[in-house]
Amino acid sequence: MEARSIRCGGHGGLVDMLKKVVTLLALAVLLIVGLVLVAKLRDPRGREMDRTSEYLDYLWKHPPRCICGFNLEPAHLEDERFNGHGDGLYTAFALRCLCGNTQLHVLGHYWRDAPSDPLIFGEPIVVQCKSCGKTVTLFDRSKDGYDAEIGYGLSGANGENPAEEFKCDTCGPCAIELFVGLEYHDDLFGGEFGDFRGREQDLFSWFTLFGRCSKCLRFIIIGEFECA
Repeated sequence: MEARSIRCGGHGGLVDMLKKVVTLLALAVLLIVGLVLVAKLRDPRGREMDRTSEYLDYLWKHPPRCICGFNLEPAHLEDERFNGHGDGLYTAFALRCLCGNTQLHVLGHYWRDAPSDPLIFGEPIVVQCKSCGKTVTLFDRSKDGYDAEIGYGLSGANGENPAEEFKCDTCGPCAIELFVGLEYHDDLFGGEFGDFRGREQDLFSWFTLFGRCSKCLRFIIIGEFECA
């Protein structure tokens, strides 16, 4: 009986020791979490990352009004050709007609600065759905984007030539699955833009229209426009 009592006492001691170890580990975890939170509060880079994530979340959920005539899906594309200036905040959306059709036709205005320069496909840009017959103006730099919203006016050519359907370099005029890339200044949500609170999504600094040709299936840039 005495031997059993000794063994039971030893087992109880082991249990008590394990409880203490678990308690110490839990306290250590809480301490580490606390230190991380304090460092994050003190580190401006951590706060900046949180703010950037918050701003991007807003922009993904609130697309600009110029593309709201379409069904939209967020598009996460890694190709840096579609990133405008290459800095700031960036979102992209896949466009579908409200009838559900993804194969759309794009009309705009071809022009060139000089006879030897390459042709540029300019705005106003209109999108046609031949499935339901709907026509929607997608982008007009005199009305859409940072400069237009702030009131800085339009620079460059705008609809000087008759509207034509966009032509794929390989396939010519054809239906295209469309995407829009939008770049924003990273200080857009600062106090300087207080008058535009709730409308930040319309202050994009770069607008890129690109798509996948329905014939050759290549991703092609249709037009890109600096708006700030």
